[in-house]
This record gives sequence, C-alpha cells and structure tokens, in this order.
Amino acid sequence: MIFDRFANRGILPPAYLRNIADYVRGGGALLLSVGPEFAGPTSLASTPLGAVLPARPAAAAGPRELGSGAAEGAFRPRISALGARHPVTEGLTGANDPEAAPGQPSAEPGWGRWYRSMRADQRSGTAVMEAAGGAPLLLLDRVGEGRVALLLSDHIWLWSRGHDGGGPQAELLRRTAHWLMREPELEEEDLAARIEAGHLSVQRRSVEAGPPPEVTVTAPDGAVSRHALDPRGGGKAMLELPADQPGVWQASDGQRNAFAAAAAANPPEVADLRSDPARLQPILAATGGAQRWLGGGEEPVLPELRRVGPGRDTEGGGWIGLVRRGDHTVTGIAALPLLPPWLALPLVLGLAVLAWRREGR
Repeated sequence: MIFDRFANRGILPPAYLRNIADYVRGGGALLLSVGPEFAGPTSLASTPLGAVLPARPAAAAGPRELGSGAAEGAFRPRISALGARHPVTEGLTGANDPEAAPGQPSAEPGWGRWYRSMRADQRSGTAVMEAAGGAPLLLLDRVGEGRVALLLSDHIWLWSRGHDGGGPQAELLRRTAHWLMREPELEEEDLAARIEAGHLSVQRRSVEAGPPPEVTVTAPDGAVSRHALDPRGGGKAMLELPADQPGVWQASDGQRNAFAAAAAANPPEVADLRSDPARLQPILAATGGAQRWLGGGEEPVLPELRRVGPGRDTEGGGWIGLVRRGDHTVTGIAALPLLPPWLALPLVLGLAVLAWRREGR
C-alpha cells in the first residue's frame, strides 16, 4: 500500500487504518512519502497506523503541537553509512561515499538538491538516506512479517524533472518497492552460491560492520571445509573455490544456507544420444520384459498391449504383454442397507405422493 502525502481528514475511519497496520504486521508492505501534513493534526502518525511507522514527527516546543514541522532549505540527500551497505541504496548512480574524507569528490553526492525534509524522531528501522545535518530521510523497517518504508520528504519528484542535475528517482523507488515485496536480490542479510565455469562462488551480504564470519562449504562427496570470505565493499564478501565434483554444493555461515548444483562435464544421459536396445537387455532378461521399435516408416507402429498370466510369454508378433500379478487380497465383502425396509418404503411413497401433487399444480 502507498500513501503519497496523505492527510487523515476523517475519510478513513480508525478501524480501517487499524486493519492496514494489522495487514503490515501479517506480511504486507507499506510505503509512505510525506510532506508538511506529517507534522500536522491530520498526520497518519497520530492514527492507529502510527504504531507501524519507524518514526514520528519530532517533538514540538508546545505541548499541544504534534510536530515541529519541516526543515526548509536546500540540501543534497546523502547515503548513510548503513545505506552504503544496504542493497536498496548501495551503488546508486551519483551517491556519496560515507567513508570518504571531507573535501574529496566522492564525499559529496553528485545529484540534485531538495528543499524540504520533515523533522522526525526515529524509533526503529534503518536510515539509509540522510537529509541536512544527518537527519533521517529514508527509513526502512521490518514490522512483524511485513515491511515499511518512510520517505521524509515530498521533493523526490525534482530528480525526475532533472532539476539541478536530477537524480536516480526511478531506480531508488524501484528498489524500495521491490525490497518491500521481498525480492531475494535485495535482502540486506543474504547468502548466495552459484557455479560458473567450474568455480563455486559464494557471496554474503550484510549491513553489519566488521569482518564477515567464516563459511562452511560441504562438497557433494560430504567433505567439509571452512573458508574466510574476502570483503569486497558495499557490505559484500566473496569466496571462490574450484567446483571439481558434480553434484550439490552447500555453503553455510551458521545462520543461512545456500546451495549450488554442478553438472557433470559429460553426463551419461548426454554422452551418447543414440538409441541402443542392447543396454536394456540385462534388465529385460531379468524381468521377462520386451522391447519394440515404433517403426521406421512415416507412421509409428505401436505394439498391442495384452494382459497375460504369470509364466506366460510376454511378447509376440506385434504385441507385448503386461503380467497379471494378482497382488491383491479380498478379505470379504459386506453390504449394509442404507435404510431399513420399514422406513424406506413409507419414505419412498411419501416422496412419490409429494412429487405427484407438486406436478399436478
């Protein structure tokens, strides 16, 4: 569900908004893009929906005011330190490097400016983008089984118009929507494995800082080995090993498991595609079976199927037999009347009289 600068003016009753909150907790997705209405008396934060939002309007100076409003002024949205590792904002075109020293070109984003953001107190979730002064701008949160995204500005449309150089509006919203809908490639904590060109590649993604844990690799023959991952930046760490055995390889970091299948270089089913009945002769001889060609003419000749008794021939000119194994045992047959005769007779007569009277009318 998407709320774009929605103000609660009494059109949606509290029960409806409470159902939306329950929908999110049960596995639904909610995206909010808010403006000045977020800090006013019609804010969704003051409804039952506020229980699933990762932030509330910032505390106001007056006790009767819901929020302190918007922060006005030009600023360039920045990727936070966690956002640089989160798949929703990692690698966006023009993004800044949060770890770059001030004054370096990569320390500042290369996209257009916005002019308003909402002051909010973050209660949960991850701030992947920041406004002026490090204030949260884009919050992503998990609530129960569902997910919530809160964009604390209504000026993202400036990027789509190319203002001040524009920015990756479409890509950011696409990633946010797909993360809300649980696209596997956008999971912030993930372990994946694949086999390419005879090598096993294991990739671990995490938003947590620090060295990645070791990965346990189980080969198809059951051999177990532990390996350290190579950090690659952006919350990713990689491992590459030769996959010299056909079968299923398993990688585990202690919490997540990933599988990759390696095919044989020349498997039997594709090594020789010619039809050869000689390979089936041992099985046919042991089971009393038969083989027949469907014919080499324009129309295939299907053999006739016959049922034969045990010990009889199972093949002949133009036919093959299916042996009656008799693998069943009848222990008895019992028949029970649905109704006793003294009850069934008047019931049948009564229904006949009722049908006759209805037909007569």
